[in-house]
Amino acid sequence: MEYLSRELKELHKNGDFNYHPKCRKLNNIHVCFADDLLMYCRADMESIRILNDAFYRFSQASGLQANASKSAIYMAGIDQKAREEILQTLGFNEGKLPFRYLGIPLDSKKLTIAQYIPLVEKITTKVTCWSAKFLFYVGRCQLIKAVIFGKQTYWAQVFIIPKKVLKLIETICRTSLWTGNAAISKKALVAWENVCKPVAAGGLNILDIKVWNKAAITKHLWDLTRKKDCLWIRWVHSFYIKKRDLDTMPTPKAAAWVIRKIIDSREVIMGQQQL
Repeated sequence: MEYLSRELKELHKNGDFNYHPKCRKLNNIHVCFADDLLMYCRADMESIRILNDAFYRFSQASGLQANASKSAIYMAGIDQKAREEILQTLGFNEGKLPFRYLGIPLDSKKLTIAQYIPLVEKITTKVTCWSAKFLFYVGRCQLIKAVIFGKQTYWAQVFIIPKKVLKLIETICRTSLWTGNAAISKKALVAWENVCKPVAAGGLNILDIKVWNKAAITKHLWDLTRKKDCLWIRWVHSFYIKKRDLDTMPTPKAAAWVIRKIIDSREVIMGQQQL
């Protein structure tokens, strides 16, 4: 993707190309990871043609092409006539938010409880698989540790997971540990908060997902404070922090809900409120 990045960076020299309104300050046109690619610009036909031509040159040179069945166009702030013209020009279908990127849903609004169901289902499938029924307590404990760390922590580093979802995940893991099946049960030999304690404190050292979620979000605040060199941190500083003191500035009301929660985690560090 290095060649594509160089090709797209050259677009700033084209006076007819217009950046997406939220990306102009950083001169950013795309993000990519492996074969997942997002490109964006202002929704005018000239900018779209220029961006599409740049990707076409990359395709011709590399032999890589966009999969039409897995690609979509997302538009906002334009009328229906303009939408139809763009769709006809590019030949892709129009997508709707939320969409999945790197395995998680992306939306302009706070995710609903229903949008976390895929996470719950994945955890349920893993901890209640047929082979788990033949495991003893120690085997089920290790399985739960692996599943929680592999599935839940990935989401927890991106979103503040609602308390209802965290409680449901805990219930599924608790039931699986003590009964070995998927049917929700209140049967438990030890309280879950004690199960999550370190072995030295009498627990089983299973990850406390509520504490982990808080820690993961607070880590983002630490990255913001250090101005870690990555795109989203530069974007937040450019649009919301604007050279102000992060310790004392008010939480920007215009920021996305995730950004507001990250900044609000200042209070968690000082022990004044819960996430």
